[in-house]
Amino acid sequence: MRLSLFAAAPTACLLTTACLAVDDDKENASEAAACFASNLRDGTAWIDKMPGPNDNPTLHVSLTVDAPNQGDVYTLEFEYAEEKAPPNYVFGLKRIEEGGPRVITETPVKYQWAKFPEPSLSAIIILCGAETLEISPVEETS
Repeated sequence: MRLSLFAAAPTACLLTTACLAVDDDKENASEAAACFASNLRDGTAWIDKMPGPNDNPTLHVSLTVDAPNQGDVYTLEFEYAEEKAPPNYVFGLKRIEEGGPRVITETPVKYQWAKFPEPSLSAIIILCGAETLEISPVEETS
């Protein structure tokens, strides 16, 4: 009987190690999907349609967030357009660079989309974990 217990111990250890690796993968995946910022605020958005040599409409979005680390850098990633006229554009807030000391820091986020395909937007919606910031109206300059 002792022999079978000792023989079973390495198998249990392997199973435990495998289980820990699976748990680590889940934790890493959920960490990657998480939005590290909080308190999204002060959002503005506009489409620059100024004529000129490039004549490219450009979407500009800016907001302020509280970042968990001093020096964190964020950007917006287009997720989808809500079908309505004019549409809402939905973006996810993504951390692209992790900063240094763990100090909650007020951080500006600025985003530009050159050659923007829409003539106008109803709203910009920014998703960050459970938080949502809606920026409306989206102004147009010409």
